[in-house]
Amino acid sequence: MFMRTSQRIICNACNQRVKTANERFAGAIDTFCIEALMQDGKALQSGTSHFLGQKLAKAFDVKFANKEGNLIMSGQRHGVFQHV
Repeated sequence: MFMRTSQRIICNACNQRVKTANERFAGAIDTFCIEALMQDGKALQSGTSHFLGQKLAKAFDVKFANKEGNLIMSGQRHGVFQHV
């Protein structure tokens, strides 16, 4: 979603990648990002999405009822899009 928005609406050249373990958001299973190419050739991180899995749900006991009425843990994602 971030990649399409950046390319089609804002018209930025950008690169999509998965962050390394050292770069990933604290507590996230995976962090994905897009980096926009600036005029001076440097990359600027301009969108991130963090897959948190069920870690947050387990820590705060977040549950919801499925179609069968059973309480199950939820899975979370978090995303941010910045444009400078």
